[in-house]
Amino acid sequence: MSGIPTTIITDLKWLRAHVIQVIVTAAIGFGAVYGVETLISSHEAKKDVQWSQVLAAQTAQTNTLMAKISQDEANWSQQNAQNQRIIATLAQSIAKRDAATKQQQQVDSTLSAQAAAVRLTEQTKAEPGEVVANGNMIQLDLPVARVVVQNLDMIPALQGDLADTQKQLDAQTETSTNLQADVTEQKALIASLQAQSKDQIAACKAQVAALKAKNRKTNLKFFAVGVVAGLSLHFLIH
Repeated sequence: MSGIPTTIITDLKWLRAHVIQVIVTAAIGFGAVYGVETLISSHEAKKDVQWSQVLAAQTAQTNTLMAKISQDEANWSQQNAQNQRIIATLAQSIAKRDAATKQQQQVDSTLSAQAAAVRLTEQTKAEPGEVVANGNMIQLDLPVARVVVQNLDMIPALQGDLADTQKQLDAQTETSTNLQADVTEQKALIASLQAQSKDQIAACKAQVAALKAKNRKTNLKFFAVGVVAGLSLHFLIH
């Protein structure tokens, strides 16, 4: 290098020394950014695991509840089917009794005095001689007459109770129908919320990934700007 001027040699040494300093500075800066990024990523990973565990526990709890609801519905379906069979049997019994009553009323409308006296004796459980047919007339002893009056007094009350019971049954049936419709709508709502929850989780993961990528780009950009600014300042000073 004897032919190279001393000034150039000095400048080359200065440039080499400062290039080394810049490389070292850049390496330190990159290492710092990488270290911070690693710490942030580690912290976020721990948080992800934590929330994943929470979500898994909530999902398991929801699945348990859904399984219980399904089992309850299966049991209730069996009970409802049994109740429907009981209702159908009772309805048949009512229909048979009503038909038998109407038929008996038709027979009663043609009874003779003697036959009517026999019928009253059976119905009131009267003693012999307490109900006597006399021509077209029937003579009742006072105890039997009281029984007949008491039974007649019960008829309006029984008819009113029957009408009110029918109204009560209709109201309960309507309430049961409304509750069943509400349960169906609640099941649809639960299914919709579950789908919405899955979509929200996917959206959150996508947003987190986008934010992480944006954060890395920002860090690298500021790092590059810092290096350039540092070099410029260094050259300006020296």
